[in-house]
Amino acid sequence: MIRIVGDSSLDLNEELLQGEVVPKVPFRIDLDGVEWRDTPDVDLEKFRAAMGEARHFKTACGSPQEFYEAFEKEGDVFAITITSKLSGSYNAAVLGKQLYEQAHPDKKIHIVDSLSASTGLALVYIKLKELIDKRFSFEEIRDEAENFVANMRTFFISQSLENLRKAGRLSNIKALMGRLLRVIPIMGATDGVIEPFATARGKQKAFMKLVDLIEEAAENVTEKVLAISHADNLEDALTLKEAIGKRINFKAIHIIPMGALNTLYADNKGIIVSF
Repeated sequence: MIRIVGDSSLDLNEELLQGEVVPKVPFRIDLDGVEWRDTPDVDLEKFRAAMGEARHFKTACGSPQEFYEAFEKEGDVFAITITSKLSGSYNAAVLGKQLYEQAHPDKKIHIVDSLSASTGLALVYIKLKELIDKRFSFEEIRDEAENFVANMRTFFISQSLENLRKAGRLSNIKALMGRLLRVIPIMGATDGVIEPFATARGKQKAFMKLVDLIEEAAENVTEKVLAISHADNLEDALTLKEAIGKRINFKAIHIIPMGALNTLYADNKGIIVSF
């Protein structure tokens, strides 16, 4: 038996879960001194409101002990984490694995650094499920998963620069100019590091530029799945899905709501795409 666990950057929808419960080690998010736990029952409407009012925020990943506890049930385990270039979650999971294996040397555990967030973790989950269902060995699944991550791409659109400013990733002046000029940044993950790829004036131009970037980067698309996650923005996610579908013939396109952590990074109404 092989199980999958994740940290709370793993966003999934009901279609992908198919009734299963996937254990997630939650992040903690501090908004002006008030702590929120990124659990399945978090009130996202209240969280988004608090996020909009917050002047400062910080995040903390789960502890090695929390990952240790997530590994405890029967079966070997694959754990998926947000990119190690953005968070200590991967390192905490690795330490939890080492501690668990000392006490249970027969247990197989592998930590997958997604080098991504949200939809990137969702695609790794889909790949792992596919390989488990095909009864690949643990070692074969490990190698296939790492190869999958190495070839995956992630982009995201933040319709506001405010959270990038609050996170210290953008100066106050650039954030102000972005608001005044209605500039929307298109960011992407390169080897797990979040970097700017393009900017556009206005949402529609940003979406078209994003589709251009996906078309340029995508290879063997008929064999690939694309996932779109959104921060309370199903309308734009559906619009983007339609625009992508008209130009690029992916095997499937999934739309997934974001949890609290990814909403914080992408900001309200943000969109993340992985393929």
